[in-house]
Amino acid sequence: MSNNYQYAKIDNKYIIKLSGELKYKWSSGFNNFLQKIFKKDDFEEIVVDLSETSYIDSTNIGLLAKIARFSLRKFSHKLPVIVDRKDEDVKELLVDMGFNKLCDFIKIPEDFDHQYKTIEDSRKSKEDLGKMILDAHKTLSKISQKNKRQFKNVVDLLEQQTRKDEEDKDKKE
Repeated sequence: MSNNYQYAKIDNKYIIKLSGELKYKWSSGFNNFLQKIFKKDDFEEIVVDLSETSYIDSTNIGLLAKIARFSLRKFSHKLPVIVDRKDEDVKELLVDMGFNKLCDFIKIPEDFDHQYKTIEDSRKSKEDLGKMILDAHKTLSKISQKNKRQFKNVVDLLEQQTRKDEEDKDKKE
């Protein structure tokens, strides 16, 4: 199964379907998509479908946390997340990371067959990719003290690398 980031806009709702193995190296386009829709005011809800997700790394979980926090701020309700797999590893991982505070885990609704558009990957520079990964992990760390402890070393390392990259860039200019 390949990695896929897709969306459909139905009436006033964005449905984001994430499927396959979701790894940071393919998530730049997804991050850009989220930044664009967060600026729009033409929808009333986001639903995330993880029913066909077989693996999700911490960067993509951090991007999911961004959507969930946005949903709470903008719509004052938890993010509906579809997890309808016999193997509930993804749901268990999210619950373990505190997403039950941010998300309502639901089954696939009847007649939930949509025409999705692919969210294309966008190639980012090493520095931009590093900033995206750092931001995703910072967002993930804000969910719970457990996550904060778990990702502290990752965040610290990414912050050091980001500062070093910026210093190197300044020296070149």
